[in-house]
Amino acid sequence: MNRKGQVLALFALLLPLILMCVALIIDTGFLYIEKRHVDAVVKDVVAYGTEKMDSITEEELYELLEKNIENIEEKKIVKKDGILRIDVSLQKKSIFSFIFGKKRYEIESVYKGMVEQDSIRIVRG
Repeated sequence: MNRKGQVLALFALLLPLILMCVALIIDTGFLYIEKRHVDAVVKDVVAYGTEKMDSITEEELYELLEKNIENIEEKKIVKKDGILRIDVSLQKKSIFSFIFGKKRYEIESVYKGMVEQDSIRIVRG
């Protein structure tokens, strides 16, 4: 029996699966980086807004978010009872999304800031 070419046939069958896995890894990595960036910006704006709670306006906080995060679809800032809450939501197009049948991924970031015992406390959600 001639066994020449079996590895080539197996490689040809597995190549699309390998490429899809690589595409998924790249997409997930880019989305993870974008999520971390959005979280970091929201956290920084919450820290800044909590520090200057009495003197800063919501419009100034919106402006800070817009300068640092592109394509924000929804943003909500609530200042109530010494607590500043910022919710940011955006949709990010992925590079290989057509392979998986998904056109966009949603990224959400929610942080609250408050002053406790003369220090600023920031919590997720």
